[in-house]
Amino acid sequence: MNANTQTIVITWCAFGHRPESDRWVSSVTITTNFHDLMTDEKIMDILFEETNLYKGILWDLIEPKLCETRTHTALSVGDEITIFSKSNINTYKIANTGFDLVNSTSTSLSV
Repeated sequence: MNANTQTIVITWCAFGHRPESDRWVSSVTITTNFHDLMTDEKIMDILFEETNLYKGILWDLIEPKLCETRTHTALSVGDEITIFSKSNINTYKIANTGFDLVNSTSTSLSV
């Protein structure tokens, strides 16, 4: 990862993996260059808004990577966002209000 970029993985998993109902868990990985300027919370707020409005800077990165068989693209309660930063990999679950941190892993190497 370039020092000025970060990777974000959006996983639509709220409705589970149910092929019989044409529902699949799917993910999209995007790379941005503004993590140093924003907190994880701000990035997730933008992602939530843009996936519901189907427009915006991050939406423009997401849309071309979406699977053709996607049944929804708006983030829902239970979907996940993983943000890779210089020092951590944080996974958040969309909650009824806001985002819950469900996993955090340090990427720093100790000597």
